[in-house]
Amino acid sequence: MAAFRPITALVEVAESTGAFTVPTELTSALAVERHAARFAAQAYETRVQAQEHGLGAGELADELLQALARGDEPGSDIESRLADAERARRLADLRQEVAAVAQRRAVDRADQAVTALAGEIVHQHLGPALAETVEAAAKLVPIIAKFGDDPDDSGHVLRHAEPKVVAAIREVDALASRYAAIRKARQHLTAVLGAPSFDTDGSFSEFERAPSAYGRAWNVRHATAEREWPSGARGRLLWIAANAERVKPWVATPSEQDAALAEHLRVTGPRLITRGGDAGIGQVTPWYWQEPHYTGLAPEQPARRRVAMVVR
Repeated sequence: MAAFRPITALVEVAESTGAFTVPTELTSALAVERHAARFAAQAYETRVQAQEHGLGAGELADELLQALARGDEPGSDIESRLADAERARRLADLRQEVAAVAQRRAVDRADQAVTALAGEIVHQHLGPALAETVEAAAKLVPIIAKFGDDPDDSGHVLRHAEPKVVAAIREVDALASRYAAIRKARQHLTAVLGAPSFDTDGSFSEFERAPSAYGRAWNVRHATAEREWPSGARGRLLWIAANAERVKPWVATPSEQDAALAEHLRVTGPRLITRGGDAGIGQVTPWYWQEPHYTGLAPEQPARRRVAMVVR
């Protein structure tokens, strides 16, 4: 199995989906690498053929016997032809060796290019593509929201919705695929950028304002599996678009994730809350709902209190 390489993954996703662009340095480096690989393959094949053909000793031996049978002395052309054959074989060996070295260096330079440009890819390519995708989806929210609260019910929508809604649903499906491709590209960059030092569970990987996205009990979401947004790709993107100002979807570097977490802790500090209904767990809200769950501490309700936990 070939080792995972971010540059090939990024360029392939960009080329196959058109969801985002990549720096021209990446495409150029990968093009050179692929050309070097083709040249190396051709050089290897030439070397194999030269080795299989050998020096042509058998053919020369037959010519020598024929000359002796005629009573002729072997000419100097035999030595010349032997020298030519030996030179061709040595050149094939050298060509294959040089081509292999060039191919390895092309791979190294391509990998170095994506490492050097990782930050630029995040901020100048993936980030703008994400913003455009969310902005385009936001324009479809009012159209689809009027039809119902379940935008992921494709069968119902396509059978009964008006043409304008059907067209909007199909457009948001394309945008959802684009959104997924951008997130996948950012995931590929993890091999280059590394993981955050403090935001180890990736709370701020998708939203700059993660606590606003996940509610007051945002740090227990892994245990509860509760989400404010729909589970379907279409409904989820529409929710993100409708709540973009509140949750701030972004493409971040590991250091930016850590900084967002640090800023959240600096502003809010540790906070005791009640896990349960008072903390927003298990509550159901429409996908287009845009107000935060809480603006302050939950009111005291001793009869419903459970074990308190610290939100950081």
